[in-house]
Order: sequence, then C-alpha cells, then structure tokens
Amino acid sequence: MKTTVGSVTALKPVLGYDKATEQANEAYKSGKGVLEIIREKNLLTEQQIKDLLDPVKLTGLDKAKYTTK
Repeated sequence: MKTTVGSVTALKPVLGYDKATEQANEAYKSGKGVLEIIREKNLLTEQQIKDLLDPVKLTGLDKAKYTTK
C-alpha cells in the first residue's frame, strides 16, 4: 500500500478529494509512492498515516469475534 495510488482512497476523508487526487497524480507521474509524497510534503504525521491505513479500521473487522483453532 505504500507505493500504490489505491491508498489515496483512505486519505480522501482527511486530505479532501482535490488534495488527495493531486497527490495520487503526482505519485503516478513521478513513480513515487503516495505515502512518500505525503511524507515529503508533511501533509500528515506518521501517526496519522498509521491510523488512517490501519487495516482493522479500514475494514471494520473486529478480530475479537473470530477465534482460531
């Protein structure tokens, strides 16, 4: 997810559509990852990135509901 423009979907609610799309376009044109660009521009902190891209938060999956045998 670090290098794909798909991660921009999770960032749109925070950055806004236009700003997030701008970063995705820049990533695509430059060959850099979206998160690399966001870090370079200091648009989000590392903690904010971690929180926004947390798989459990993104999917709403409650791991406590599932047990393994």
